[in-house]
Amino acid sequence: MINSMKKLVPIEKEHYSRLCSTGTHINPVTKPQPYNPMTVPTVGAVFQELGFFVALNELAIATAVVGGSLVRIIDIDGAIKTEIQQAALDTAKQAGSLSTANMHTVWEEMQKKGIAI
Repeated sequence: MINSMKKLVPIEKEHYSRLCSTGTHINPVTKPQPYNPMTVPTVGAVFQELGFFVALNELAIATAVVGGSLVRIIDIDGAIKTEIQQAALDTAKQAGSLSTANMHTVWEEMQKKGIAI
């Protein structure tokens, strides 16, 4: 539907699909919390650093996209718009590279090296 409106879509279809299947729209192949050294799915409140960093980076990018886009549709002072745009840009720059796109590859490399986070 968005594509038919000829508007810019801020996230690729594949990325959105990964985000959905990772934790929002659970499906039969979804593994709950597999972010541990053995990649064994877990249930319950188990803090897992890899999952934390993936979520933090994905949220930072989403926040930057929303913040940067928001100034186009709200009526606020030019100086505030500039400040919001700069904050959005800074947020995007500071986000880490670990994401749903590469988390499995990063984890496999860490396992090969015997590194656990």
